[in-house]
Amino acid sequence: MKNNSIEIKFDSVTLRFKERVGYILSIFEKLSFVVNKGERIGIFGPSGSGKTSLFFLILGLIRPSSGTISISSSIQLIPQFPILDPWLTCEEILEISNLRKYANTEIHETLMDVGLYNQKNQLVTTLSGGEKQRLTVAASLITGKKILLADEPFGRLDLKSTYKTRDFLLKIAEEKKLTLLLATHSTDHLESLDRIFEIKNRSLLELNRNKH
Repeated sequence: MKNNSIEIKFDSVTLRFKERVGYILSIFEKLSFVVNKGERIGIFGPSGSGKTSLFFLILGLIRPSSGTISISSSIQLIPQFPILDPWLTCEEILEISNLRKYANTEIHETLMDVGLYNQKNQLVTTLSGGEKQRLTVAASLITGKKILLADEPFGRLDLKSTYKTRDFLLKIAEEKKLTLLLATHSTDHLESLDRIFEIKNRSLLELNRNKH
């Protein structure tokens, strides 16, 4: 972490849902934390603990019941399962995602970054699970957004592909000086990150790395 400027700040954020008459589901209570520019943050908890809800709050897709959320940079979500048109090529996927209208050389460089340049004319339907996930990351990078939210990005990958994709994602975040939040149900994928948080008791508990 080389830059201490704050990119994400939660200040006493509470999130509750009314599920039925007389019953309120509490997801977060008075949650406060900050993420600094360039940090790589791991967030873990079991299914249903609130990982996706946390990301939806950051993205502005849901509003907190109380408290404030401040975001200083643009955000891109890397979903759990790649959402890619199977009948487009890798290069066409990036052309569609190219919001800043970069030249083709930038698209080719991004494909090189994720190790898919040789497959640029290959249809998505022919790619492996790991390649599809890397293409999803490439599509996120070409948007030019500075904060990446990776929501359980290893869901359908085998163990070898999981670690390969994780290492690749961390490497890209480091090289591009991006801020990364990686949500998963296990701490096994998080040992190389700057900080690790567990969703516990409707809040975020930062783990002691020596005890992790």
